[in-house]
Amino acid sequence: MKTANAAEVKALADAKMGKEIGDARKDAAAENFDADYKAAIEKCDALAGDAKGACVAAAKVKFGKG
Repeated sequence: MKTANAAEVKALADAKMGKEIGDARKDAAAENFDADYKAAIEKCDALAGDAKGACVAAAKVKFGKG
């Protein structure tokens, strides 16, 4: 009985760890996406006028921030 209970506890711990790893990966991907968006917008800051507007618009479309 103790062996079965220990196996259940281990399985629950493994499942929780898998969920936490998945959540951490999602968080990291979202942070990378946001950083890439900010970098794209910062590159547009070097431009002026219509070129800057087009650059910002393209970045927003690329990153779905419209």
